[in-house]
Amino acid sequence: MRIGILGGTFDPIHFGHLIAAEEARRVQQLDRVLFVPANRSPLKPAARASTAHRVAMIRLAIKDNAAFALSTVDVARPPPSYAVDTMAILQCCWPDDEFVFLLGADQLADLPQWRAPEQLLQAAPIVVLTRPGAALTPLDALTGLSPAARARITVQEMPAVAISASAIRERVAAGQTIRDLTPSPVADYIEEHGLYLPKGDGGSE
Repeated sequence: MRIGILGGTFDPIHFGHLIAAEEARRVQQLDRVLFVPANRSPLKPAARASTAHRVAMIRLAIKDNAAFALSTVDVARPPPSYAVDTMAILQCCWPDDEFVFLLGADQLADLPQWRAPEQLLQAAPIVVLTRPGAALTPLDALTGLSPAARARITVQEMPAVAISASAIRERVAAGQTIRDLTPSPVADYIEEHGLYLPKGDGGSE
């Protein structure tokens, strides 16, 4: 199979993630897109919701798409989560499959600072998914990567869906609806468990 790897905090997962995954699956001719929640990203603040909550919300969000699957390879091991280690484990589990690493445009500038980015690019080509409001770093500006590594990076234009997890968290805290931003089962889960409420309101994260 040809498998796309979509990592991230998913705090929470939303329509932007799902649309990007489906567009990448279609354009890159992927048999499956694997959602890989991070335990703790070394370059981002800690997630607001617990690992268990984030995994549960991903399960709810992808359950109706047979081409989507969840991997707990990152959350099952101690943090922080490094993509190069994730790819090594996945390739060991599925040695006969081909992988494509899906990366948000907002993360591209930091790629040279990742652990062993050249090794990651040897393991799988990277497809950068554009995002509204996220500047796209020119590939030739990634001077920390060799020309051969940069040649393994391509850019895919995404539909302009301006949704972010931080905006969802802010709307929940303000008591506003999020049902136009994330699947109803995820919105129900957030409400049921009191996620993303202001501290002191009893929200369990």
